Amino acid sequence: MFGAEIGFYKRKDQPIQFQTYETVKPYRIGVVRGYSYPPDFVQAALTIEEVTTDEQNLKKLQEGRIQLAVIDKGVAIDLIKTKLPELAETVEWIDPPIEQIRCIWRFRKKAQDAQKKFEDFVRGYQILVDNGTIQKAQRTIWV
Repeated sequence: MFGAEIGFYKRKDQPIQFQTYETVKPYRIGVVRGYSYPPDFVQAALTIEEVTTDEQNLKKLQEGRIQLAVIDKGVAIDLIKTKLPELAETVEWIDPPIEQIRCIWRFRKKAQDAQKKFEDFVRGYQILVDNGTIQKAQRTIWV
């Protein structure tokens, strides 16, 4: 299934690397107010600046007002492709991610036709795997 990678974006002209939170302590890091972050990130006592949207964070990063932006990798790619194409040449993802989230699908057993819905989902998902749609979608999202 699809998942999410949460991590840092930086300007390409900055030689910033991420190994541990200690390595990013000297930098101003943009986060989005109200988002949940991994406990070790919160406890690292980093210098953070809050904004209300991921788009604002990426703009601040481009302008040099922050050195790192914490963002879902797929969200960043989508924002850059659709709303901020000028950033494609100036910002980049830093590996490793600070968190990887697996998306899980759940079906309520008591829901009407739950078993049929589950079987339909599995059958449809298998068709998408077999015809390559899932792999193509993952490459589109993460490349």
